[in-house]
Amino acid sequence: MLPLCLLTRGPAKTVTKEEVIPGLASVRDGRGTLVLTGPGNAPVHVRTTLRIGRNILEITRETAPKGQPFVFRRAYTMVRTVSPDLR
Repeated sequence: MLPLCLLTRGPAKTVTKEEVIPGLASVRDGRGTLVLTGPGNAPVHVRTTLRIGRNILEITRETAPKGQPFVFRRAYTMVRTVSPDLR
């Protein structure tokens, strides 16, 4: 099986960078945690954590200026009213 990758596309829709995302294969069964870290639009790094559960999705965004620790920016929680196992 090929590794799951994040493809970054440039203005001409061509792939400019391909990265293997650690943990992406583990969420194929619908549960797990992904941590994506990379440069933001400003001179900061951005870390996005996605926690995927049976009936919940939590997204946390943190930023860090160069040489500084990550600090909390925002978080979102989305919950299904009916879990997928009960449908």
